[in-house]
Amino acid sequence: PMVIGGERIETGNTAAMVMPCDHGHSLGSYHQAGAAEATRAIDAATAAKHDRERSEEHTSEHQSRVNLVCSLLLEKKKETHTYLLYLPPF
Repeated sequence: PMVIGGERIETGNTAAMVMPCDHGHSLGSYHQAGAAEATRAIDAATAAKHDRERSEEHTSEHQSRVNLVCSLLLEKKKETHTYLLYLPPF
């Protein structure tokens, strides 16, 4: 079967899968796609691209926040470290 958008599809229109170097040796069979399957595949790929772009935008926003938090923590650590270095003796 072919897989389009995560769904297994069997068209019933099968063909033999043969070895490229020995066309007499059959490896199995596969379902051939038609215009309807091609259209479904294009639609599924377009939807997946849109979802991936949204995910990348979310990841980018999240990464920016994480970078800001890390920068603030690093700055605080430097301040604390500097203070501890110059702590007067008791």
